[in-house]
Amino acid sequence: MDCDAKERKGSPLSFRVVVPAWQVAEYLGEALESVRVQPFGQWVCHVVDDGSVDETGAIADEFCRKDERFRVTHQRNAGVSAARNRALPEHGAEGEYLVFLDADDTLVPDCFAWMSEAIRQNHPDYFECGGGVKESYLMGRAVLEHFVRTKILYGYLWS
Repeated sequence: MDCDAKERKGSPLSFRVVVPAWQVAEYLGEALESVRVQPFGQWVCHVVDDGSVDETGAIADEFCRKDERFRVTHQRNAGVSAARNRALPEHGAEGEYLVFLDADDTLVPDCFAWMSEAIRQNHPDYFECGGGVKESYLMGRAVLEHFVRTKILYGYLWS
């Protein structure tokens, strides 16, 4: 964390989103769109196409053409860890906070806003968040009733 971040209460924090991508053409557009529509803060998003032979690279390139906050690197397939690592030195130190986003996941609306608020309130050295949906085997009307009666969404926030 930038030592001055605690003092800059009014200025927006900046985020660097890293998206390793291999053969995820079916999901990548939705993931990148969830980043693009974040209304809060400053961010850049670096997609590393890890040697995909589907349309993954073309989708990433299209986001890059339409929005200057997106960066794309194409490399031979080297695995998810190598793809993440490739994004780190590629564009210097853009963003105070590093966000890893899997290509088949999405950010919730206003994600950067609530992350910024949590960071400002708690001044963590390390910040991790995530979420998911509990597994369920219900069908038909039982699904709706289950939504009403129980909490099937969960998440966590560490600082």
